[in-house]
Amino acid sequence: MRSIALYILAYLLLAPAISAQATLGLKESGGPLVIRQGDTLKLAWAGGMHNPQIGNIDWDGDGILDLWVFEKIGQRLIPMIRDTATGNWVYKAGYRNAVQGLRFFALSVDWNGDGKMDVVGYRWDGLQVFINQAPPGQAALFSKPPLRCISQYGVALSGLFVPQDDIPALIDVDHDGDIDVLTFPLFGCLEWHKNLSMETYGIPDSTVFRLESEHWGYFTEGININNIQLNDSCSGLGGWPNPMHSGAGRALLAADFNADSLVDLVVSEGGSPNMAWLKNGGSLAQARMAELNTSFPSTFSGTAMLLNTFPAAYYADANSDGTPDLLVATAGTDSPADVMSSFMYPNFGTKSQPLFNGIPQPFLQSDMIDLGTGAYPAAADINGDGIADLVVGSSSQNGQTARLYVLLSNPDSSLSLLPLPGNDGSTLTNYDLIPSLGDIDNDGDLDLILGTQPGSILLIPNVGSNTQPLFSSTALVLVSDIGQTYASPELFDADSDGDLDLLVGGRDGRIAFYRNVGNASQAQFGTAETTFLGQIETVDPSVGSSGYSIPRIFYNLGVPELMVGSYRGTLSHYSTLFSSPGQFNSSFTLVTDRLGYADAGQRSAPAPIVLPGQVYPDVVLGGAAGGLFYYTGVAVDLGAAHYSQPTITVYPNPVRQGDKLNCKECPLKATWTLVSILGQDLLQGEGNEIPTDGLDSGLYVIKIQTNKGPILSRLVVFK
Repeated sequence: MRSIALYILAYLLLAPAISAQATLGLKESGGPLVIRQGDTLKLAWAGGMHNPQIGNIDWDGDGILDLWVFEKIGQRLIPMIRDTATGNWVYKAGYRNAVQGLRFFALSVDWNGDGKMDVVGYRWDGLQVFINQAPPGQAALFSKPPLRCISQYGVALSGLFVPQDDIPALIDVDHDGDIDVLTFPLFGCLEWHKNLSMETYGIPDSTVFRLESEHWGYFTEGININNIQLNDSCSGLGGWPNPMHSGAGRALLAADFNADSLVDLVVSEGGSPNMAWLKNGGSLAQARMAELNTSFPSTFSGTAMLLNTFPAAYYADANSDGTPDLLVATAGTDSPADVMSSFMYPNFGTKSQPLFNGIPQPFLQSDMIDLGTGAYPAAADINGDGIADLVVGSSSQNGQTARLYVLLSNPDSSLSLLPLPGNDGSTLTNYDLIPSLGDIDNDGDLDLILGTQPGSILLIPNVGSNTQPLFSSTALVLVSDIGQTYASPELFDADSDGDLDLLVGGRDGRIAFYRNVGNASQAQFGTAETTFLGQIETVDPSVGSSGYSIPRIFYNLGVPELMVGSYRGTLSHYSTLFSSPGQFNSSFTLVTDRLGYADAGQRSAPAPIVLPGQVYPDVVLGGAAGGLFYYTGVAVDLGAAHYSQPTITVYPNPVRQGDKLNCKECPLKATWTLVSILGQDLLQGEGNEIPTDGLDSGLYVIKIQTNKGPILSRLVVFK
């Protein structure tokens, strides 16, 4: 009850106080063109990929299948729309929040047979299904709370469990019109969970199952796919399932690959660099795998895929020719294949008789800024043309140590992606290179400061000029050990004495302050004056025990303020940094912990950029998957979301996260929009029930569109 009271109190106090105050807001946008080796990256700012799970969906309701891409690193959607004029895939950030609460795996499938793709995802207590309720011709809309899949295990009912590191197969195994589930348990053989929708209700839209077989296909998995045994009853010594798998995850693709109406399988496993194809030689009632090939897709005239470790296969139309293609991507988060981790095999056959005899093509990722694992940008004009450039460090690349890149501005405002001149990071043999830029030696050009995973801070002097930067191959140690790992520096003259001081984030989520006790030409940093600057801590227990704070100073109408990245993937914004010139306040004011609702998925790393003529900075945001997002800075009236007393009531209010809101006074077909405290549209739907799944605790506004215009109601959500 205390949390409810706090939110109500904040609501009452905040509304009148901020009615005329403006601040920085963010809107995800296309960003400038990015050129790499003479080619324009069509998906430059889509955030990169590491473990994409790919399928089809019609995002915009135009009847043309688009791409569903769920990225496991950071648990985020990468919506892709087919541009029919050019044939290219286009990243559409507006659909990123279309489905809330996705984790580990999320696959598109037409669950209820209505011709629209729904979504099946992981849940700790059983699969969950998000139904696409879009009206004909309209954009995908998942407004209904997810349905939980329940299966009958013998005499007991339980959630239909799929391990979080696995990818299940979703297919109508017995051709009765509803979607069944094939999955491995924690140990044992392949389970067939039969969907009982048609048998029970006559329509394929329920989530009631029965464990129909504990050894579907009559094969055992072995230590890895190269040890699969056919015609095995899966009964080991003493009746225990035989054998236990390696525990590194399994991925399944089920399809009829030889037009005999029987479901065949593609199986892969963590630790194995290849995939196995198993041909079903049984019947609809009793599958029995009769043939095994461990170099799929060579069985279908394709080249065997070697993606270092744990590839996963998906079957979706990737070139809009009406035939599903084979898509292969890494499924393990620890895979060293992070720069090139997704490929397409065009299907020159049919859906049920595929032919993958073309050359496998890099898919989507090759059109993105993707530096491997992790991306940490810092912005400054290093070539003296008046436009901000970006120096970007990574966590690692293809399992090796980190690299350094630059996005260098061109006269036409495009950016060229290049290795950092003079030092690409390869000689540093460090992981997680987190940059900051400033003239540390007072020679008129910008030098590079790097935080490292072990906790040191390095100086890479610029031995070139302010128009032709060249960074030394030799690194000097500025701070040998900040006392924790993942040092994240930010250079800033905090005391206005003409030299640059250091703010340093780290794994504990706090920020340390190191005053420069040297001078503008010879920087010297001793011990930290504080390791808890502004009482900032970015740890969010709901996502992990580490904070990975990355501080960046920006100017809000001329006043220095702070944005902080975190493990959670969002941005926090702090103001009132100083009590007097050069003297930090003991505690900063938290403006919002969801700045502009920017979201990198995981390990957000911001770089504010002020372009000529701008009042508010843009923000380039790095993330754990190795890519970058671009957000345009906009002015936001903090009072924009606080409106006059509503004439329609929603209840309960306050509402607990996950509960439904009701609006009995609303017309049946009334359109509602859920609006953030900063005035940004978050969810939209129809009817008098409003879901709150996935919302954070805080203040919101419900905007209801009626035939007499919009009516607004305030809302408090608590956990």
